[in-house]
Amino acid sequence: MNDFKYLTLIPRPLDKDQSEVCFCTKNAVVAAGAGSGKTQVLATRFAWLVMSLKIDVSEILTLTFTDKAASEMYQRIYDTLSFFANYRKGENPEKAEAEADLTEEKIALAKNALQTFSNSHIQTLDSYCGSVVRQCANRYGLTPDFSVASADSERNIKNGAFKFVLRNKDSLAVQTFANPGKLQEFAENILAETVIKNTSIATKKGYFLKKLEKQRSEIAAVWNYLVKGEKTPGFEKMLESQFTPVLKYIDDAQNTLDAGGKKDDFSKAEYVASCQNLFDEAWNLQEIEEISADEIENNLDSTLQKVGESEKLFALLSKTKSSGSAIADVKTVLSGKTKGGVPIKSLENDALFYLGLCNAFLKQYEAIKNLNGLLEDFTQQVNASKRRSGSLTFADVTSLALKILLENEDIRNQEKNAYKKIMIDEFQDNNGKNRDLLYLLSIKKGEFESENPKENFVIQTDDDNPASLHDQIIFRDSDGKISADKRDADKLFFVGDEKQSIYKFRGADVTVFNELTDLDSEKAENAQLSMTFNYRSDAELLTSFNLLFKNGNGIFENPDGEKKYEANYAKEAKKNGAELPSLNPRNVRVHFCFSSDRKISENENLVPEERLSYLPQKEIDAYFAAKKIRQIYDENKNNGKIQWSDFAILDRSRSDRKILTKYLALFNIPFSVDQFGNIFEDAVVNDIYNFLRICVYPSDINAFAAFLCSPFSGLSENETEIVLSHLVDIKFRSYDDEPFVFDPFKTEDVDGNLKKELPEKSFRKFVSARDFFRENQKNVLRQKITETLSMLWNERGYRHETMLDRQKQLCAEHFDMIFELAREVDENEKSLAWFIDELENLKSGGFGSDSDVDAKDIKYPLERESAVQIMTIHKSKGLQFNHVFVWGCANVRQKGENALLFFDEENGISVKADGSGSNYFFEKQKELSRQKERAEFKRILYVAITRAVSDVYVLGEWKSGKNGVKPPEPGDFKLLESMVFKNYPDFQEDGFACDSPVFRSNNGECGFDYFSVPLVTYDDLQKNDEKTADELRSKVILNLKNAEISENLVKTEICGIKKASPSRISDESGIKDDGFYHSEKKDLYGDLTEILKKYSQKDDSNSENTKAAESPGEFEKNAGRFEAEDLSENEENFQQENESSLPSALQPAGFSAADFGTLVHDYLNKMCLGIDIETYGPAVQLLKNLSEKDSEKIRGICIKMCRSFAETDLYKDFLDAKKNGRFAESELEFKFFDDETQTLFHGFIDLIFQSSDGKYVILDYKTDQTILPCVHYLQQKCYRNAAKDLVPDSGGFKCFLYYLRFEEFVEITEKL
Repeated sequence: MNDFKYLTLIPRPLDKDQSEVCFCTKNAVVAAGAGSGKTQVLATRFAWLVMSLKIDVSEILTLTFTDKAASEMYQRIYDTLSFFANYRKGENPEKAEAEADLTEEKIALAKNALQTFSNSHIQTLDSYCGSVVRQCANRYGLTPDFSVASADSERNIKNGAFKFVLRNKDSLAVQTFANPGKLQEFAENILAETVIKNTSIATKKGYFLKKLEKQRSEIAAVWNYLVKGEKTPGFEKMLESQFTPVLKYIDDAQNTLDAGGKKDDFSKAEYVASCQNLFDEAWNLQEIEEISADEIENNLDSTLQKVGESEKLFALLSKTKSSGSAIADVKTVLSGKTKGGVPIKSLENDALFYLGLCNAFLKQYEAIKNLNGLLEDFTQQVNASKRRSGSLTFADVTSLALKILLENEDIRNQEKNAYKKIMIDEFQDNNGKNRDLLYLLSIKKGEFESENPKENFVIQTDDDNPASLHDQIIFRDSDGKISADKRDADKLFFVGDEKQSIYKFRGADVTVFNELTDLDSEKAENAQLSMTFNYRSDAELLTSFNLLFKNGNGIFENPDGEKKYEANYAKEAKKNGAELPSLNPRNVRVHFCFSSDRKISENENLVPEERLSYLPQKEIDAYFAAKKIRQIYDENKNNGKIQWSDFAILDRSRSDRKILTKYLALFNIPFSVDQFGNIFEDAVVNDIYNFLRICVYPSDINAFAAFLCSPFSGLSENETEIVLSHLVDIKFRSYDDEPFVFDPFKTEDVDGNLKKELPEKSFRKFVSARDFFRENQKNVLRQKITETLSMLWNERGYRHETMLDRQKQLCAEHFDMIFELAREVDENEKSLAWFIDELENLKSGGFGSDSDVDAKDIKYPLERESAVQIMTIHKSKGLQFNHVFVWGCANVRQKGENALLFFDEENGISVKADGSGSNYFFEKQKELSRQKERAEFKRILYVAITRAVSDVYVLGEWKSGKNGVKPPEPGDFKLLESMVFKNYPDFQEDGFACDSPVFRSNNGECGFDYFSVPLVTYDDLQKNDEKTADELRSKVILNLKNAEISENLVKTEICGIKKASPSRISDESGIKDDGFYHSEKKDLYGDLTEILKKYSQKDDSNSENTKAAESPGEFEKNAGRFEAEDLSENEENFQQENESSLPSALQPAGFSAADFGTLVHDYLNKMCLGIDIETYGPAVQLLKNLSEKDSEKIRGICIKMCRSFAETDLYKDFLDAKKNGRFAESELEFKFFDDETQTLFHGFIDLIFQSSDGKYVILDYKTDQTILPCVHYLQQKCYRNAAKDLVPDSGGFKCFLYYLRFEEFVEITEKL
């Protein structure tokens, strides 16, 4: 680092590990742990290459895994160069030496890099491969304008597969592996999936048949070893490590019998004879001849005859019965019984099991061969189609790019000469082909080049050996040490973390990264570097990480050299400059929170009704998570250091999102999801779709019926059937009649009958719906789709209903999604009919269906407050959150447990017909798949837990059986459960139920505490007013007809839904004093009255305003208490929307009492937020029309009122609530629907807090000139009702009015 002191000027200088990595001048692979700052290191290294090694930005190739990562990398590198280009020397005297090292030449290089930064190559590997393919596309039958990963490419392949299968339905493969009546399933799930996931446009002809050839060789080697004990060359290691020959078991059993002296025991004679007969017959099987790969292919009948003879071994086992006293020695060896509790490898469970699988494969061979032939033909058909259409996948592009570099010397030399340095981020998520491509770019000049410039040097590779290219570039001697390396010595720079390789489903192969990080320095082909300092997580968390994941102690196991797909937690995470603390109950930050059903499952006294009163365990977990998030937020919100976006719920799949969002909404927690499900899963979008459909296709009876049941009409299902029975009177039609064409709402001829059969109100609804359709159909067909959607959403009341309840937020967001789809359609000038047709495809097929509009990857802006993030663990990669909740990672089972197909590069394809027996390769690949999936699951857990900055909550549930909770089986997917069993074994007896969090150090080996999530009954739920989307629709339907409107309510109305501010409610009994409260106090602010009078009198055109200004109390009475104090900036639009509906006498003028109310509320709110009101300067618009002198007076009055309020006990109680983490809010916004008046209220509660006795205090400031509480009863009742939905676990309310001009409190709780 001493040679590059200028780099210490960056805001966070590199640590010693990062420095060693940054300035490495060899081909290197860097193991960068979670939170180690690899992006900063790569950005700094880029600047170092430019400023110290003087490499042009265009000569550095920087590759990432995703577009998002590429964008972030681009910005970070640009910012780092900008820092040096614009650095101002002399401002940091303590860094004088470093500033001296930042020479003018280095600054000039940085500035030049910025000027030419558009020439940089910072992109995804897929993008780079695409650029290579476009250069050479015409040589491979492609046009350079090909598309990559279009939405319909996979769908087209599946459609083609079905047609292909129909043409080959009589083939042996289809007859064997396709279930009756399920040809399409076979076509899509076997044929198409295999081709999509495992081939590319670069796949050579014969690919599958070569894999089958390898299968023949292996099956012959295994069969011969099991039956004959013969070892086939090339398979010796595999055979000896995995199998035991049948005759070896027989030999061991014979020796056991001979050595026991049992032959001389007359009483055992029958048993001994039985065993001896078995042995003699088994040895005769040596006479069976070996089989060969060629024989399987060319003389299968001969092979199957030998198979039949070998199957006699199964029958021989039945002859080991004893008629006398049991002699277990021989039977133990043969049948696999246990001895001393230890399972013994048995003939029946080992050799005969595998022999049976081999025989099953051989019996199915003709069908398997035929299937591979079909795959060959279909692959060629798909690739020909890709060349014609130019529609490629990412796998096509990367594979073809490698093929081009291998076969085209000119392109290869051009690309390798273009770059002096190559940096690759997240390399653990790449594969062998990606490594080979990068190695080709690093080949030394002169290697793999033809001597004659006119000739083309093609690099030949062996398709049967994936390492063949690698082995041509890196030569090793017999000891595995490198003897020759044909790469440039300092060009490649790999960065990754094997523990974060979680993209196997996208072709990632962690074994490639693990092979690059060979820990034996003498054998390593790249310099081995690591970054272990974690800058993301708190020190206590790092201690937990090391305990949870370190090899052999936690989730990761001791490394196995044979299992390159396993991650190795070789180096513990560290904190730079700090020792990691030991854990104790007070500082442990990882919490395992599991619910247990033991109290229910083992309680025999519970009647069925009592058992059903408890929430399902998954819902209990969700309830606990939501409640804990709410608790953490409420405890910290008053210090201003927490936001909802500090929380993340990370799940393994999206299957339980509805449960999560249900309980987050229950606790009024805003949330954001990473991807929506099908937008048609909610009825709201279906309603809109069906209306649009009958506008385009009026004869669609199903859409018409759905329209009648929707909020656009509001009819019940029975009423809809009555309407349809009159319009579609099919049963009385004759076959000679004209073809029937349905015409919606052509009902005038039957109106009389409908009026008789439908209730009067329902008939009016039907007529209203008919009028709505007729009035809007032409406009809908003519105008933009987005205009129609806006009209339907806003004018039919959906928007306002979704505003009422966060539980309905997803309905609004589904509308946002369909609106964005419509906007794109409008932009592309497509018709409504086209849009409806494509939506129909999307609706019937879901995401990824045969539709040109695809909502799966749609992105649109959501205007929402800070929200809890719900995302998959895969989506969270690279992100961090203060508080992480890990969901859905307990009780995990293998995804491929019931799979009918497996494929890998080594073994090819194996298929099992549904309901039929298995075979050798199917079981082998299933087990290999299980092990790889389990290894990746460990890495998924690592990624999830290491996203946390402060703490982690791992959620799960125990399932009790007859014998309680069983320990996880070795090798299964219950990794979290295994950790609990290991560290808290004494809890097993109680079903892992405990009443409070428990931490056991376990001699310093435990990294988490354990908590049993309490059971929850439906009666325990915080609120019981949850509504489904269908109930939302019912609410809109209910509001379709005009409701009774109070004359004293200033409102707007949309389809029967009234919208108002609570400040506009007046008591229907008028303003007559009810005698509840009498005060002798006088107005303390007469100077305020004089100022207001002066400004009101300036508007001579409105004498009523003058009158109102003279008496602010009268102003409020006349307006239905129209005070601007409830109309903060957040309601500005609402106020403007409603002012036109006010009487002219109530239109604001000059500086009115209402304006003063707004101003003093602003001051009081700022004081409650902790702002110094003495120095506070309000917004200019709040002091409108006031002279400078009067402005100063008014501000003084506001400050005086604030000072007086600050001395009151209620204000001090409010501060105490904030200090102690109780609920305390100023100017709390709410939206509340009042069922009684059918009105949507939107307003602000001036002050609300939880007092020390648990009750909530609601305080409303009043600037009235008289104390008359009865005027405000209805308004305060509205506040109280709204507050019930805003506060957790309400213990009751106390309601106060505070009259600012009198400095007087009035409690009105008993009047509400």
